[in-house]
Amino acid sequence: MKHIRIGLVGAGFMGKTHLWSARNLPFFYKTAELGFTAEVAAVCASSLGRAEAFAAEYGIPRAAASPEELIADPEIDVIDICTPNPYHFETAKAALRAGKHVLCEKPLALTASEGFELVMLAKASGLTCGTVFNNRHLAPVMRAKQIIE
Repeated sequence: MKHIRIGLVGAGFMGKTHLWSARNLPFFYKTAELGFTAEVAAVCASSLGRAEAFAAEYGIPRAAASPEELIADPEIDVIDICTPNPYHFETAKAALRAGKHVLCEKPLALTASEGFELVMLAKASGLTCGTVFNNRHLAPVMRAKQIIE
């Protein structure tokens, strides 16, 4: 059984949402069917102090000073990007170049050419570079959908 160690980049609302999602996989899927377990093993934020506070509050084993520190960590398998949009492309590109899988909150990049570059990097390296559209699973959004239906 593979154990995936996630480096979470960003400790705001989306960082909390991605942390919650990773921790709740076993409640929605049987681990044997998934074929893996996942853990947010480290987090970085806009400052080391903010990352340390987030890590302490949510029981994340380690806080990092920067995305580059997470990307360089050989123990991290996936870089999960939850920062403001202008930072997605450079972080994803650096992670892919370092041999890390990427999970990125939308949008993956700010332009089609940047997005294409990331797709080509992932394809050439055999790595996964995915974009998350998880807002549709938030309780208020699901309730709005029920009301509309």
